[in-house]
Amino acid sequence: MPGEDGPVGTSPTVTATFSAEILRRDTSAARWLDGLPGLWRSLSTEWGVEIDGPTRNGATSLVVPVVTRSGVRAAVKLASPVVRIDPEVAALSAFAGRGAVRLLDADTTRQAMLLEWIDGTALSELHDTVAAMAIAGRLSRELAGATPPPDAPSLAGQANGWSAQLREQHLVAQRSGAALSNEHLQVALEAIDRLASDGTSTLTHGDLSLANILQADGDRWVAIDPLLLVGTPANEAHTVTRSHLATAIGSDDPSALLVNWTRRFTEAAEVDFSTAHALSFARYIASYYWESQNDGEPVNVARLRQAALLLAPLA
Repeated sequence: MPGEDGPVGTSPTVTATFSAEILRRDTSAARWLDGLPGLWRSLSTEWGVEIDGPTRNGATSLVVPVVTRSGVRAAVKLASPVVRIDPEVAALSAFAGRGAVRLLDADTTRQAMLLEWIDGTALSELHDTVAAMAIAGRLSRELAGATPPPDAPSLAGQANGWSAQLREQHLVAQRSGAALSNEHLQVALEAIDRLASDGTSTLTHGDLSLANILQADGDRWVAIDPLLLVGTPANEAHTVTRSHLATAIGSDDPSALLVNWTRRFTEAAEVDFSTAHALSFARYIASYYWESQNDGEPVNVARLRQAALLLAPLA
């Protein structure tokens, strides 16, 4: 389970980087940070676990390696107040260890989960990138076999909101001179409109990337940090291929490489390539606008814009 490590102690160790990011998002999270030692004493007693390695500091959560009374290694995930843990608990419960990390216990009130311990490498580190896309596709297909909770939100249900947001982002970009063409916007909106009428009822990861797919036992790969989202797995092609966007943009033929990766993913996932490609194009525009309008790293902003422009003729 990747992240920035803090030293081993009797309670989770929080790095300055983690604290700064949490407080940047929500200053009231200071109370949660101050209360971590007491929270840990309570949870560790109830679950019968002891810290067994450095705390992993992620973007919004802490992952603490532990060992149970029976000597089994596990991990406690402590989610900060800037995110809600309920959707992840619901998704992991539905996946039940098929394609995703196993949920052993959870306390949604205290934003904590007890998970199986996985310390394998991330799929993003696999040297064969094409093989990685296919592995992600097969994993996406496996996740789609889960029965979604009845109240799970859907991609189709979010489409109208996404469309309205993209239109507003485009207007903001026009005022700053950073907008893509109206033709680009129209193609993206058409893809989102098609999503609005999509009747796919399978459970997806929601934010699948090569970085949050970890190798477990042998050839078993599992997803971590799922969202709770029903819809076409074709939507996952964007985040999977975007995992290596810098590599694609730096290649001799970026568009061909991105298209090939998308094909590898969709073939393995058994989803429609044209749908995946169109949605990926729309998401590149949305991501470019969001990053450029929210002080994103200039290099990343430039890559997202270039990806959108490269994929536009094929969308």
